[in-house]
Amino acid sequence: MTKRFLLLVLFLFSAKLNFPQPDNFLLKGNHLSYNLEFSKAEEFFNKEISLHPDSPAPFYFLARNYLWKYLGGRQKENAIIFRKYLNIALKKGEARLKNSDKDKWTYYYLGSTYMLKSAFASTEAKAFQAFWDTKKSVSYFEEALSLDNNFNDALLGLGVFDYALSFVPGMLKFALDLTGLDYSKDRAIVLLKKVYANSIFSSDEAAYHLSKIYLEYLADYDSASYYINRVIRKYPRNILFKYQKALIKIEQRQLDKAEVLLNKIAGSKTSELGQTIAFSYFLLGDIAFKKNNFKLSIKYFDKFFKSTRIVDYLGYANLRAAIAYAMLGDKENFNRHLELCSLGAKKIQEDVFANYASEHYLANGFTKEDSLVQILQNFYDAGKSRQCFNLSEKFLPLIKDSEAKATALTIQAQCLSDLKKYEEAIKVAKQALKENFDFKNWLRTLNYITLARAELGSNNLTAAENYLEKAKESNEGFFKNKLDAKINRVKRELKKHR
Repeated sequence: MTKRFLLLVLFLFSAKLNFPQPDNFLLKGNHLSYNLEFSKAEEFFNKEISLHPDSPAPFYFLARNYLWKYLGGRQKENAIIFRKYLNIALKKGEARLKNSDKDKWTYYYLGSTYMLKSAFASTEAKAFQAFWDTKKSVSYFEEALSLDNNFNDALLGLGVFDYALSFVPGMLKFALDLTGLDYSKDRAIVLLKKVYANSIFSSDEAAYHLSKIYLEYLADYDSASYYINRVIRKYPRNILFKYQKALIKIEQRQLDKAEVLLNKIAGSKTSELGQTIAFSYFLLGDIAFKKNNFKLSIKYFDKFFKSTRIVDYLGYANLRAAIAYAMLGDKENFNRHLELCSLGAKKIQEDVFANYASEHYLANGFTKEDSLVQILQNFYDAGKSRQCFNLSEKFLPLIKDSEAKATALTIQAQCLSDLKKYEEAIKVAKQALKENFDFKNWLRTLNYITLARAELGSNNLTAAENYLEKAKESNEGFFKNKLDAKINRVKRELKKHR
């Protein structure tokens, strides 16, 4: 969830302190910043300016914090102040280079500052500007490394770009190609692990990024939890880190634990990160929805609609609200929210799907069979595989529509695999693949993943590999990134058996 928002924040945690012997003011200010104590942090950065007015360091940190606040709260005054400090940091850094002060830290600061500039351009939907700023940032990091190839702190930025650029939409790939930039998620992991294991200032930052990558790319929940827990312990006030942990718990289907974290975020007094709080309402609504508490889910979605300042996930939240109303028998509000599903962001897969699904439901309505399937899906998403399977046995004889039956069988096969009834899971998944997938085209891929899991559980490794290959070949529909992560998770388990 909220991947695009979190990807933007990836750029903000891009540097720690940048002197071989950092001043105490920078150390204290940086720690306070990560703990979201911005006013106190600014006092220390201003003291650093009074000591070293020609240094880009304090201006970089101030720019970073104001961009962080802008992305978290979308208040225009923070964007104005960000640009002011950004320009000062760039001028200070470039002046150092003109004065032949070409040390690795100067290059590092310039790389870090252009990283912020790229993030802001991306936020403003200025893709070409973002790519060229990224190119300049990378070139400065590489200059720093040319002076000291053991300067692992500079690898942090390269690792972040390696991961973030992999999410550039296909229609913008040509623009990325013009810059000559390449990217690799696997290389990002290697670089960030190197930073985490041996860097002067950046191990905490690397831990945050590694947690995201292990969740979003590999579906490795244990590793993702390990890294995020490390920074949560160090920065207990940082609600963004808690939000990341909540996302992990949702993917693990541990909804109660995610709910506790999200309620803490929703009750936070960190006004600078109001958008993160808004997204917490969205996730709380989704959790209530998955618990079949549709009235409560609607209340949370309404809070999200009132508090969000951007269109990200507006489409998907309206789709969920529409279905919640349908489950409660309120056809008027069901149709009203379906009409609003087009409000979401065009670059977010969940919002694109919401717009597509709304057209389907406006044309066909939400049937009794759809309701039965939704209850099954919710039980499964809540981590209740046994109860879900028992319900599926009761519901399937009532479901005649091929599309609805395909979904119900897909869910039942997943339950059986979770319960280690692999032979039955294989049988049901194969039966599901014979049904109609015109509407929910990604379910075909999900069934191949279930078949791979079940064959792996039965120690039929060759069969598991074949189904994984079919899963990869078929994964061209909605929710591709999430399904890729599931494929990578099974692939990792398969390697352990070799």
